[in-house]
Amino acid sequence: ILTFILYQQSLAIDTNRILQMNTKAMEVSITDSNEANTQLLNALQLSERSAYTKGIILSLRNLGTVQNRNGQYRNALKYFNKALSVSKKTGRQNDVAFISIDIGKTFHLLGDIQNAIFHFSQAEFLFTEIENPTGLYEVYQAYSILYQTNYDYYQALHYGLKALEVSRFHSNEQQILMSHANLGQIYALLNQKNKAIEHYVLAIQLAEQVKDIIYLPILYLNAGAILRENKQFDEAISFYLRAHNYYKDHNNLIGVISSLSEMGKTNLLQNKTDKALNYFMRAKLLAEQEDNYLLIIN
Repeated sequence: ILTFILYQQSLAIDTNRILQMNTKAMEVSITDSNEANTQLLNALQLSERSAYTKGIILSLRNLGTVQNRNGQYRNALKYFNKALSVSKKTGRQNDVAFISIDIGKTFHLLGDIQNAIFHFSQAEFLFTEIENPTGLYEVYQAYSILYQTNYDYYQALHYGLKALEVSRFHSNEQQILMSHANLGQIYALLNQKNKAIEHYVLAIQLAEQVKDIIYLPILYLNAGAILRENKQFDEAISFYLRAHNYYKDHNNLIGVISSLSEMGKTNLLQNKTDKALNYFMRAKLLAEQEDNYLLIIN
């Protein structure tokens, strides 16, 4: 009995460690993909030794995600297919469906639209069968982005609206936010600027409520761009200013430089050359401090 208890305790420690290793690996993956790969391979090895199915699948999926970020799409497919195989053998339908989305997105990156759609449809079927609204939302968003990149904006809109419908029905604020942001982008591509602005504003209102650090300033910039195209210059400036202040508060110098540049361009379109020059000079000085030659040239 004592041996069994000790085994159970060691297994619990291993599973926690595996989950922590995966979390830390994905945190460093953007800045150091080699370190992330090393940590994930160690997590995978530990998962296999502990016969921890969840850890095996998670580690394989994360390895595939890191490979995709590095443009190693074929390697990503190898990891995702291994994760898919383990999920099918252990009857984890939910994992099978999510991994099908991973595989579909990878084929999309490879330009293989037929295979991407096939795997998205597999995921859609499974999520419908097991009644997983979060999964269905992910599928519809994936379809929408795929059709956007292939210039089929009406199909993109169809799936974007389906994603919004699912997220609203289940009152998922983060998904509603992302749906409105996606629809704003699609309506902008369809040159329906008023509808684009409407959806961006709805997305911004939600992002402000949940204090979404990643998407909120991007939404400000996107809304500003559409308003500028619509010749609503004062409104555009107000959104660029909000982006500027947000980036400044969060010590994001690149964001500050970008928002200053956009305010400069907006003033230039109104022939306010003195104001435009002031914004451009401020942006240039900050870019020089960062030694960011691309931004200086811009």
